[in-house]
Amino acid sequence: MSSVIGLDIGTSHIKAVELEKKDGESVLTRYAVVPQKKFFSDVGFWEMDDVGAAGKILKDFLHDYKFTAEKIVAVIPESLTFSRVMLMPVLDGKELTEAVNTEAKQNVPYPTEDLYLKYEVLSPINPKHHTKGKKIKVLIVAVRKKNVDRYLKIIEASGKIPAGIEPSSISTVRSLINGPAFDLPTLIVNLGYQNTEFYYAVDRKFLYARSIGFGVSSVIKAISANLNVSHIKATQYLYAYGLKRNVLDGNLFEIIKPGVNVLGSEIEKSERYIRSRDIFNSKDGISQVKRMIFTGGGALIPELIGFIPEFTDDEISLANSWESVNIKKVANVSDLDRASPLFSSAVGAALK
Repeated sequence: MSSVIGLDIGTSHIKAVELEKKDGESVLTRYAVVPQKKFFSDVGFWEMDDVGAAGKILKDFLHDYKFTAEKIVAVIPESLTFSRVMLMPVLDGKELTEAVNTEAKQNVPYPTEDLYLKYEVLSPINPKHHTKGKKIKVLIVAVRKKNVDRYLKIIEASGKIPAGIEPSSISTVRSLINGPAFDLPTLIVNLGYQNTEFYYAVDRKFLYARSIGFGVSSVIKAISANLNVSHIKATQYLYAYGLKRNVLDGNLFEIIKPGVNVLGSEIEKSERYIRSRDIFNSKDGISQVKRMIFTGGGALIPELIGFIPEFTDDEISLANSWESVNIKKVANVSDLDRASPLFSSAVGAALK
């Protein structure tokens, strides 16, 4: 048996899960979702320069919530990563690595010597079928070394062993896109506190990420300003009532609906872009979203999902982060099941 902690420190909350590998399955043994301000009260985690102090705070968090596994796989925000699928000549080995480095120099806005660069060939290389002009799909992921190295040092300062760091897009796809039932081209909409991110997966492989500067905080600010209530009260209204039309004489609905329209417009924009690019074709030649999964804290806003069909004909569902995890050994399983969209990235990291 072995255990690992999946850690997702977002802009508003810390999400963590501990999974134990037992008899071929992943078993949830403990979890936590805590406002970041509870621990990083003065400066947010991603703004802290003092690695030792950040490590101590992380150690306290893990201790307070009784996490015992020695290894951590952590999620790094999509805003700190660069990922792109590119068509490249049919190459292998050293030649492919050199070609990837050349593409990175042309497309990533940082010197390659400052980056950790990973790539994955998404189309199989078969020497028997090499033809002139044939291309392969290659996923390139780059992260600045200073961001990764800082995170590794913080984990080590907490007394844990860093077992991996990856972008939120890849960990989220791992937790939500699994099994033959997920062969359909899928757009994951990650409704975060400050940003909303769109992850596109084809044939159960991550292909595309896009981020916009619109999130739950924008809606909370609108509620607070229009109803002249505190930030806390506005948050309570949003998650208690959401888009229910009969609340506060319909005023709450009218305040939130413009935000839904912004989200819908961005969904349509993402789908148009995907349809316009042959590089996003599935193995069946499909370059079109067929399924949409909503995750992140914003996915829990009451009645939100019911308005999404105004903007798309896709199959729509809430994220089930526990699809590949046994959660029966923890208390309050029903509550945990409802909170599933909060843990997509943390679970995906722990499943790595």
